[in-house]
Amino acid sequence: VKIVLMDTLLSPTAYASQGQKEEPVSIMHLYVLQFPLSTLISATYSVATESVSDAWDQLTPRIAGVIAFTCLNALALNLIGVQVLREFGASAQQIIGKLNTICIAALSVAFLGEHLPSIVVLGSCFVLGGVAIFERGSSHDAYDKAAADDDDEASSCDDSEEESSSGATLSEREASKLAS
Repeated sequence: VKIVLMDTLLSPTAYASQGQKEEPVSIMHLYVLQFPLSTLISATYSVATESVSDAWDQLTPRIAGVIAFTCLNALALNLIGVQVLREFGASAQQIIGKLNTICIAALSVAFLGEHLPSIVVLGSCFVLGGVAIFERGSSHDAYDKAAADDDDEASSCDDSEEESSSGATLSEREASKLAS
């Protein structure tokens, strides 16, 4: 749910109905919106599951440094994740997450000698098949949209009167765009 809400804020035109025009939220604005709630949930969980006095007694400068380094890494990964979400959208980010798991499993088999049960291999094949189907559908949608946009441009211009510097008419340029 969180990723769809974030995608809606970053790319409102992808979810808007006809005629609505909303401005996207900046990445930092989105991060500022989610940070307080995330911090509150993390702190509540920590206090509920850990002893604050024991943690304070065990805190050393080295452990504090490790905690600070971990927080900086989490911040960087969160900002990178939001950037990926903005560039690719919620569906593609979910697919990337699934491929991450498959890549980790493949590396563990190759370098660590892990053995995967056949059901895991079968599930990985289903995921890769789903990714292939999704990508094939996305590429066809993009091609269809480009063709429709080119048709709209071509119909609004008079092909016989407008020539480029190379002597090709608009319709010839449109055909060469579609062919490539």
